[in-house]
Amino acid sequence: MLLRKLKKWYLIEIKKKIIERQMWSFPYLLFLLRIDTRFLGWYYVYMGAIIMIAKLVLLWGQMVVFTFLGGI
Repeated sequence: MLLRKLKKWYLIEIKKKIIERQMWSFPYLLFLLRIDTRFLGWYYVYMGAIIMIAKLVLLWGQMVVFTFLGGI
């Protein structure tokens, strides 16, 4: 019982730290989605997903631009 409570508390603390630092990289988002999201609220999950998709689009855009520039 105590172990379960400690584990829950620990996971909540990890989530808080991730939110505080805004570290919405892919592994962290997967990590958040895997853990029960009731403590966090769906808002943060959706925001994280939107931010992550935007980052991926930007990264992809950069790659395309650099390949075209490299080809010219």
